Amino acid sequence: MVTAFRKKYYNLVNGFRSRSGNRTKIIFAVEMASRALWFFPLLTLVLVIMPVIIVILEILRPWVVIRFGELRSERIGEMVWRADLFFRRQYFQATRIARINILYCGEVANNQALTLIRRRLPVLSASFLYQFLKLANTCFPRSRVWLGYLPGSQTAYREFNEAPVMFSWTATENEKGRALLQQMGVPSENSFVCIHGRDNTYLTQAVKHFSKVSASYHDHRDFNIHTYLPAAEYLTLLNYYVIRMGHLVAEPLQTNNPLIIDYATKYRTDFMDVFLPAHCKFFLGNSSGLLTVAHAFDIPVAAANWVPLRVPLWRKGNILIPKKYWNIRSKRFLTFGESIRLDPNFNSVAGEFEKHGIEVIDNTPEEVLGLAREMNARIDRTWISQDDDEELQERFRRLYSPWQIDIGFPSRIGAEFLRQNRDLIC
Repeated sequence: MVTAFRKKYYNLVNGFRSRSGNRTKIIFAVEMASRALWFFPLLTLVLVIMPVIIVILEILRPWVVIRFGELRSERIGEMVWRADLFFRRQYFQATRIARINILYCGEVANNQALTLIRRRLPVLSASFLYQFLKLANTCFPRSRVWLGYLPGSQTAYREFNEAPVMFSWTATENEKGRALLQQMGVPSENSFVCIHGRDNTYLTQAVKHFSKVSASYHDHRDFNIHTYLPAAEYLTLLNYYVIRMGHLVAEPLQTNNPLIIDYATKYRTDFMDVFLPAHCKFFLGNSSGLLTVAHAFDIPVAAANWVPLRVPLWRKGNILIPKKYWNIRSKRFLTFGESIRLDPNFNSVAGEFEKHGIEVIDNTPEEVLGLAREMNARIDRTWISQDDDEELQERFRRLYSPWQIDIGFPSRIGAEFLRQNRDLIC
């Protein structure tokens, strides 16, 4: 407990020091003082009540195990991904002792996602209960009553390839989704594909603890959604509707094609943010959280502009093509092996690329089109491989660590992309 509070103290001091100008420092100090007005009474309550709760739950433990776990819910991707992985792992765990897991969360990015999660587990979302349990976890971190953060994993091959879909829809929700699709102009008999492009607008405007400065740490994952338009146009020629997803996007989608629908700027709701990726033919996305919704419903995912490359997609039916790294000093692209071996922290912070003289290169519209073509053909079982396609895939797989190969390399790399960049497979 002492270590946790010491860490919070240092964060507070550093937060004060990082503010520039006396006026900004005063505003920060006033904000921290206002938080203290409710913090100390809450701390007293936690220190009095939580030990009693812990003792009671320990007494009950031989018959029933009751645990509390924090659900990170301020972003839909992490919210769905962690809950889905937790449920899938529970599917494989047999136990003779009854278990009751109770989740608690703060700011909720998507209420429909929360509804689906609550069908499997109770979730406490009231602000007071969230603050109480979060502080209690800080004060008594070693108690067995905690699940901790719901687990995340980059190598959950068994969970995402052998466990069934964990979330379910009611008949009423399915009727509602079909009705809203028709209002958007999508006939019930037509298939549709979802596309999504990442920018930092959502983080800077919707997530309270981010600012335009702090949200820029993942700017290397952003790209222009219009590079997906040739792929969208191609899909409409096959009589698919294409629905552009997103919440608080940087710009509208510029197209006159009536089969391409800019849902993000015209129709967005919490309900359809989840319903659409759960019912599309496939999801054409990128390394952003929304694709985890499609993933949770075992919808095939084609991801362009994927970064970092060291973390592949998790299901064997998925296909990705990565961004490439251009070394400004040596005037060459890093090989895929070099990109995979980059330090994890380096891959996660946009400023590190510039500091080390590396430019992150987005996929071209032609590369994205090739990815969409391949995914659609593989789903329809009309894809025709070239003679060396599997050899290129195997060469790429060997770039990863042996432990990743042992658990099963989850996804494929776009065939056309590998053909065009075979010199980087080393």
